[in-house]
Amino acid sequence: MPFISYAKNFEDVILWRALCDVENGFYVDIGAADPQVDSVTHAFYERGWSGINVEPLDEHFTRLTQERPRDTNLKVAVGREAGIRSLYAFDVADGSTLDPKVGARHKNAGFQSYETAVPVLPLMKILEDFRQRTIHFLKIDVEGVEAEVLESLDLDQIRPWIIVVEASEPNSTISTRAIWEHLITNRRYNFAYFDGLNCFYVADETHYLKEKIAVPVNVFDEFVRSRDWVSQQRTTILEQELIGTREHAHRVEAALQGSHSYSERLERELSAAHIEVNDLNTALLSEKARTVNLIEALQAEQGQVQLLCQRTSLFTRRLITKSARRAMGHPFLLALGRWLLKPFPRLTTRLYEAATKPDRVDQLLLQNGIESVSPPASVEAILRRLQSTFSQNNSWNRGTRKAL
Repeated sequence: MPFISYAKNFEDVILWRALCDVENGFYVDIGAADPQVDSVTHAFYERGWSGINVEPLDEHFTRLTQERPRDTNLKVAVGREAGIRSLYAFDVADGSTLDPKVGARHKNAGFQSYETAVPVLPLMKILEDFRQRTIHFLKIDVEGVEAEVLESLDLDQIRPWIIVVEASEPNSTISTRAIWEHLITNRRYNFAYFDGLNCFYVADETHYLKEKIAVPVNVFDEFVRSRDWVSQQRTTILEQELIGTREHAHRVEAALQGSHSYSERLERELSAAHIEVNDLNTALLSEKARTVNLIEALQAEQGQVQLLCQRTSLFTRRLITKSARRAMGHPFLLALGRWLLKPFPRLTTRLYEAATKPDRVDQLLLQNGIESVSPPASVEAILRRLQSTFSQNNSWNRGTRKAL
């Protein structure tokens, strides 16, 4: 994995080139500002380092306490003497300062500003609890009060391996190193490198680091800017998402094709079902028509059966009437009939009425389309045999009576 640089002028790249062999190193950042954006120390924190961050502005200090739990974060400014002083804060990056002249210059340039009171401590007071701790590098970015910070530090007692100081006026290329450089070089430090914004100084006891620092940032440092790294990560994520999206699209396309095939099969089955339903409807209509015809035929048959029953009933009544009337013309049959019908007086009455009142039966026969009804030939034959028998009996009876 390449070294990710967060500093605005690659200061961390140069420092890492010199200090990459140090594990769990220690730094002091005066004017730390944001814990990540343009930070000289963030790359080191990611690699297990820790240190002291001095930052008087609320918004930066809040983020430092949230994102740098291993660090000692102090909400103070650094000056010659302890006390309370006015801090001129601006909306420009790294624009806050204790120097009223710098504050007036920013204000005249049109930057939005506000003034706030902040506590101030000498740097030696801040570092007194770390006298026994090796400070691998000290970074100073205080917008015009570099001299005050260096004057508040006893470099004979506190010996950072490397000191990095912003060496130009705020938002300018005008050098300020002549004002404060002697406060470093007179304390057994040697100038090592100027990167166009900062001066790097190396302690005599770590002079071997000078040759590692005194080289511009180059391709052999194998680094990448944080914003480029973020862009690469986002690009990688987007590429992976794109691959996943394409795979998903392929799956969806395959599923869609399968769905189309399934839909076509369903459409064919539905069409066949429609044809079958139409055939069934046609058959049903045919059966309904046939049923209606059968019902009509049945009703006609019922009418004929009813008419036949009526005619049969009337015919039977006429037959009985004729039979009764003929029987009344034969004394023997009349006597036999009276004897047989004696237990049935009502039937006898009705037979007598039928024999003596035939007009009603004839009217009913005429109303039902029966003009002249004669008994069937078989019935006529039976009646003739009965009549013959009765005649013979009457002759026999008369002959017998005469003989007696």
